[in-house]
Amino acid sequence: KLTDEENLNMLLGATDKRALLVKVADRVHNMRTIEGHKSEDKKKKMAKETLSFFVPLAMALGIKQAAEELRTLSNRVLDN
Repeated sequence: KLTDEENLNMLLGATDKRALLVKVADRVHNMRTIEGHKSEDKKKKMAKETLSFFVPLAMALGIKQAAEELRTLSNRVLDN
């Protein structure tokens, strides 16, 4: 099993960047609407995954604004 960093490096090197941009955009939407999920455990899992994978991915893609929003939304979930 790859670490988050190894997985991120593999995706950045081998995948069409447009597909990665769509993945980040989808995660932003999911985090914006996360309150609709009933399970607190699923919310926290998604927030942790976002912080460990999608925030660094957004930064690597050069979309700092998305990274900052994802970080803020994830921390809001984890602080509850």
